[in-house]
Parts: sequence; C-alpha cells; structure tokens
Amino acid sequence: MNARQVNAGNTTIHHLARMYDHAGEPNTSAGLTGAITGFLGDQNVRNMNIDKTAVGTESAKMYVNGGQTTEGEIHQWQGLVDPTSTGMTTGKIQGNIKEILGLIQGKTNALQTVWESGMPEGAKVPKFQHNGGILSDESLKIIDNIRSGQRPFTGITEDGTPDGKPIQKNQDQPQAQNQGTDPVKANAPAGWSGKTQQDANGNTYYLGNDGKPIGQVRQ
Repeated sequence: MNARQVNAGNTTIHHLARMYDHAGEPNTSAGLTGAITGFLGDQNVRNMNIDKTAVGTESAKMYVNGGQTTEGEIHQWQGLVDPTSTGMTTGKIQGNIKEILGLIQGKTNALQTVWESGMPEGAKVPKFQHNGGILSDESLKIIDNIRSGQRPFTGITEDGTPDGKPIQKNQDQPQAQNQGTDPVKANAPAGWSGKTQQDANGNTYYLGNDGKPIGQVRQ
C-alpha cells in the first residue's frame, strides 16, 4: 500500500458522489439521449463526463500498487459510469456507483489489514486518517448516505468529521444581491458575515455572524 492508493480511494469516492448527485437530478438523461442532451448543453451530463474521467484514472491507481496504470484499466472503470454509452441510464449509473463504492471499501479494508499485519509486534501503526483507517470520515459518510438513499453530501461537515459544523453542500442558498462583480460576494448566501474560512483541503467556506460555516465558496 502507498500514499497514492490512499489518496486515489478518497478522491474516487468524492467524484462518484458528484456523479451520483448529478444522475439523480430531474430530467437528466443517459445513453444516446444523454449524449445528445450533453452535446446540447445539459450541465449534469457534462459534469458526469468530467467526473467519469477522474473516476477511471483514480480507480485504476487504487488497484495498482506501484507501476503504471494502463489505458485499458482506466477505460474499463470509466465504462461503468459513462453517461453517454449505449444502453446506459441514470438508474444504471447510480447502481454501478453503489457497486464501485462497495469494491473500494473492500479494497481499502484489505489494504489496511495488509498494512497493519506488516508492522512489527508492539509498533504503533501510523494513521492515514484521524479515524485510524484509509478512508476519511467524509468518504465513509458519503458511502453511508448513498446506501441509505440520501444525497451523497448530506450532513458532510467542514472538516469531514462528525464533530465539524454543517457546510450544507447540497442545499440551495439564497443569493445575496448587489454584491458587485466579485464572484465571492456575488455568490454569497444570506447571513454571510463578510468573512471566509479555508480548511486543510483548500476548500473555502462562507462564515455566518456566529462564526460558523454556512456554505462553500464556489467561483
């Protein structure tokens, strides 16, 4: 196991969550219809195509311990969630995403076992995540949300832990008006204090008057 695999597992889950969300949007199509609507400007299909590329690359990395991933491996993963492939539906995409998440969780559990069994007796096992596992709390929450029928990012916290503050990734926020041309101000939610905060992953959030995150900055 290496850091490349750990990062790839968590990155893949994030992209799968985005795809699952886009596939669940009303009037989103896949297959031949999706190819046409995507060409005509359907943003959900276009976003799924972007995430599909990342899913293929990162999934292949996770299953290769060193060495180089091949184009064939990458395309094989991409084919499972390609919104424009013949016969694909949004329901199939979401079903395949659930299967892939199960594979990822099984793979990371196996990697964790190999890692821990290789440590000398009595040695302190280094932690990749603060929870002691390979997958972050955010990744585990995403998996639980999808399995329970919720939107992937429901209840995700600022730092990806159960103790953080809600950042409401999937809730529409009222947009402030007349904030000028600054995209941060123009897209600010109601109740914004004028301050922002950045987490360890480089994500920036609007802070309310109580100092708590009330939405993610998207420029």
